[in-house]
Amino acid sequence: MREFKAISQWLAQETPHNLSIVDSLPDPTFWAAGHRQVSFSTNNYLALASSPRLIAAARRGLDTYGVGNCESRLLGGNLEIYHALENKLAKLKRKDGAVLFATGYLANLGVLSSLPRTGRYARIYGYRMSGVHSYAYFGDEFNHLSIRDGIRNSGAERHTYRHCDIDHLEALLRSSQADGKIIATDGVFSQDGDIAPLPDLLALAERYDAMLYVDDAHGTGVLGAHGEGTSEHFGVTSERLIQMGTLSKAYGAIGGFIAADKYITEILRLSCGAYGFTSTLPPDQAVAVSEAIDASRDEPQRRAQLWNNQRYFIKRMAQLPYSLVATTTPIVPIMIGDESLSDKFSNLLRAEGIHVDAVKFPAVPMGKSRLRVQLNAGHSHAQIDHFVEVLEDHQHLVGGKKYHTQPRPIFAKAWASSPTARPWAIAAFTALTPGLNAARSAFAGLRDKAASAFGRTFRSMNPHQLELRASLALVTLASAILVAIDLSFDIPHSIFAYLLPILFVATRFGRLEALVVTTVIGLCEAFFLYAPKYSFYVEDPRDLAELAIFCAIASLITQFFGERSERVEIRRR
Repeated sequence: MREFKAISQWLAQETPHNLSIVDSLPDPTFWAAGHRQVSFSTNNYLALASSPRLIAAARRGLDTYGVGNCESRLLGGNLEIYHALENKLAKLKRKDGAVLFATGYLANLGVLSSLPRTGRYARIYGYRMSGVHSYAYFGDEFNHLSIRDGIRNSGAERHTYRHCDIDHLEALLRSSQADGKIIATDGVFSQDGDIAPLPDLLALAERYDAMLYVDDAHGTGVLGAHGEGTSEHFGVTSERLIQMGTLSKAYGAIGGFIAADKYITEILRLSCGAYGFTSTLPPDQAVAVSEAIDASRDEPQRRAQLWNNQRYFIKRMAQLPYSLVATTTPIVPIMIGDESLSDKFSNLLRAEGIHVDAVKFPAVPMGKSRLRVQLNAGHSHAQIDHFVEVLEDHQHLVGGKKYHTQPRPIFAKAWASSPTARPWAIAAFTALTPGLNAARSAFAGLRDKAASAFGRTFRSMNPHQLELRASLALVTLASAILVAIDLSFDIPHSIFAYLLPILFVATRFGRLEALVVTTVIGLCEAFFLYAPKYSFYVEDPRDLAELAIFCAIASLITQFFGERSERVEIRRR
């Protein structure tokens, strides 16, 4: 009780999240506090939520079934409309089975926590297991929280691979001894807007006899020629593929589902508590969703207009010094970096009648705050123009200036296309263009002088000194390579094995050389620990503690076992 009261008092002073109250929902325009706003952060991609067609369908459902389903589907609430909708969703995802859930979050939480435990539930009904089976999950580090929660609640062994890093994932799959392997990923990553490499993930699933679970919340209804999602976007199907989708984004209603081969869906009806021990979505929403799937196919102009708006926005933004995180989906985040600056941009835009969410830690790593822009089929080009013009008026906040047509240096163009480039850095390099030729000439002269000096030093060393320096360089390089292999393949706690080469260098070469080797190993560890995208976001604080302990022990070894290099040299002579 005391802790809750203390937190409540703290919340009275602080506002970690400002919860806005709105008068209507975005379609994409809405009203808040008597002011009209245009939302560029709504999941209602196809503007179906307020369409007369869906409202009429929901009204039919209300008239027929009432306002809600007060029963579990296992205990009297299993309406025929749910089976009809599941069949339609299975066909949409080109599977022969689907299961409905009240929300997308419940779908992930229920399915991912249940899959490794299905054998235990089946035993209740007389199933006899042939042996004890172990399971392991392999999840992308940028997965949605609901995926991570579901995996955590499963009790299965879990591994996290670097974002969309196929090589890292393969290394983890190769080293796993689990009987059942399940790869879990977002189809479209909600905060970055990029798409998971589904063909590569399926190839790994085939190679290592794994299943692939794809949360296609932001792909369903949006990607593919018919809106079937990420699988249609890449043109892939597989028995190993389990597809999850939401009904509260492109389809404008509420609910979640998974589509898979029937032997999977029937197991989940038996074992998944989020299906059997709660009510499902209201009947009127089931009727509305069924209508939304038909409308998505019958009115392809909605999806066409969505992508037309996405391309138009990207084209307009190309002339401004803002960095776009991704440009492959209707989620086009604008990287700002500083958390307070993101809030400032969001407030400036709101004052101009534009709503854009500022996404900050912990949704994204510290220093990677952004404006998450989501394009919509209902946006007009005039609304997009107004949005871009406001960003142009405030571009000085990210180190920008009015766009000029003079060419930039080639390397600046390459860097400008990178999602990690900071706008102020791009502007700085552009400003240095006139001095490039002079700098290049000066560097060439300096390089020649350095080469000459190095040659004189090299010739002045006796063979014994050269041998010692070469040995030291090889030991340092070998240690760095070993560390890279160690961390790339995620071998736990073997970092302390590298105390041995440090001890060897300290006794043979001296303190300074041992310190160099320690520094190189520490930097290599940090590089792989903080990757990918140099986000400086450590998922497990124990990794950081382990690195700190290693550096401390290595420094002590250097101090107590090493001698000054000059003394080591004299002793050898």
